[in-house]
Amino acid sequence: MEGEEHDAVGIFKSENKEAYLKVYPQQGGFQLNYEQEAININKLDKGVVIINTEEEEGYKVLVIDQTNQSEAVYWKDNFLQLRTRNDAYQQTGNLLKVYKKFVDEKLDEVFELETADKIELLNRSMNYFKSKETFDNAEFEEEVIGNPQAISLFKDFKENFEEEYDMPFQANFDIAAPAVKKMASSYKSVIKLDKNFHIYVHGKREYLEKGYDEEKGLNYYKLYYENES
Repeated sequence: MEGEEHDAVGIFKSENKEAYLKVYPQQGGFQLNYEQEAININKLDKGVVIINTEEEEGYKVLVIDQTNQSEAVYWKDNFLQLRTRNDAYQQTGNLLKVYKKFVDEKLDEVFELETADKIELLNRSMNYFKSKETFDNAEFEEEVIGNPQAISLFKDFKENFEEEYDMPFQANFDIAAPAVKKMASSYKSVIKLDKNFHIYVHGKREYLEKGYDEEKGLNYYKLYYENES
């Protein structure tokens, strides 16, 4: 667990049984038998590995539930009584998730943003988390969001998340690089134009212009650059 060895206890539950063939070598040939109700270890229904560490705070666990949502409530809430850890990894991942959802869904209600504007805001946040070792809320709001009205909206958006999931954000926390790496794949920096073109935006938003050609009846993007490779 996180680079260290620990003792652990595993609890596994399989609810679906399958018929299996058993083949045994016998006198230069093979004997065939079968098991009517066997457990397929590749199709585990529920499982938890409880790591023997941090006993006073509640053991760390790795959990899986492949069944429906109502069953997940029984397994995780009623039986295991789990709570999501609110450590640096969770703080980092949750902040990135909330900010992405805020940019993708909330800002449109107040500001008129083009896709390139949203990508720039997402790129700013990802660059912040990749370049810093610690998160500072005031610094993040100033460097990444910038606009006072948008900052106020983001505060309200975060508070709703905190109340809904009982996961309060800290004003300062250590940035967990593995959580940043995991979230980076969902921070798309591409504008898809029909099925013909993809524009990848990594920076310099001011070098990208959008317009409409009345003669052709089509939208267009104009890109400015110095070198081609």
